[in-house]
Amino acid sequence: MELRFDPENPKYEYVTELSRAEEVLKSLEKEDILAVDVESSGLDPYTSTLLLIQIGTPEISYVFDARMLKIGEFSLFKQLMEGTKTLKLLHNAKFDYGFIKVNTGVEVNNMYDTMLTEAILTAGLVGKSSSLQELSMRYLELSIDKGTRKTFYNYTGKITEAQLQYSGLDTLVLFPIFEQQTKRLKEEGLVNIAKLEFAVTKVVAEMELRGVYIDVPKWREIIKDLQVKRDDYAAQFQELVRPYYNSSQSDLFGNLSDAINVNSQVQLMDLFNNRLRLNIPSTGDGVLANMDHPVAKVLRDYRGYEKLISAFGDSLLAQVNVKTGRLHPDFNRRSAVPSVFHSGFRL
Repeated sequence: MELRFDPENPKYEYVTELSRAEEVLKSLEKEDILAVDVESSGLDPYTSTLLLIQIGTPEISYVFDARMLKIGEFSLFKQLMEGTKTLKLLHNAKFDYGFIKVNTGVEVNNMYDTMLTEAILTAGLVGKSSSLQELSMRYLELSIDKGTRKTFYNYTGKITEAQLQYSGLDTLVLFPIFEQQTKRLKEEGLVNIAKLEFAVTKVVAEMELRGVYIDVPKWREIIKDLQVKRDDYAAQFQELVRPYYNSSQSDLFGNLSDAINVNSQVQLMDLFNNRLRLNIPSTGDGVLANMDHPVAKVLRDYRGYEKLISAFGDSLLAQVNVKTGRLHPDFNRRSAVPSVFHSGFRL
């Protein structure tokens, strides 16, 4: 399709002065649709730096330097983002929403998410990418080099020309993608579904930002208690199987050595099939649950505690945000299964 911008030389304006920022924001009030994007030094809105906020029209992208401008203090910016008159086009809207909310205190309303829309149109099917790079090629036959995005990670220097062009292009491509997506939504009768999903976006973003509080000292006490119970079942397991191995070796402290490695599938299969003569196909929980044998029962008890410790122990605490002291999930709504949310960890 014919584009209203030059992909090789996208039109943008780098805004660093307060007076110019006021003028630009005032001029944008008349727009019915705007594209919004951010660039940051990382993925965590609480510990990363917001570098740029881009607000674009179909012809030009205004790139506001977030480090030089306290844009959240502009009443015009707040009115523009929180107002419902202007539709805001974003890609992965909850990400941009989070950075804008945390760094400026402003909440974005009336959002259209091109990434989420593509998931609706493809029913979240595996293999159907909804990245901006992929959508630009799919709808515009335009190849976007996302390599520049990596230059923002942990970036503290002056914004470069390449970074500005990249940032500007990211908003300009949203308009023609939006036009083609909305055409398909209408043709396939999915407009109301999309509206519902967009309405939920802000709720999901706020859920991620709020997170879940974890009392780390108390949690560690729970983990320690689980470890004691796990070790007790591990000891019971060794007592039950030791007679089958004639093992009586002791360590330096006089404790009997383990007869087998309780976590070794090979050794467990040898135990059940060759020592206990039970002839089982595997040591999966479904198999062990149907066995009336003390070794199987103790092994299942051991594994239950080991699984709890592995899933909710130190690996979970390592994800507690150092600034907020809370767990902040990344909810994935792009599943083929309706109304199913996935996050980076189990809550």
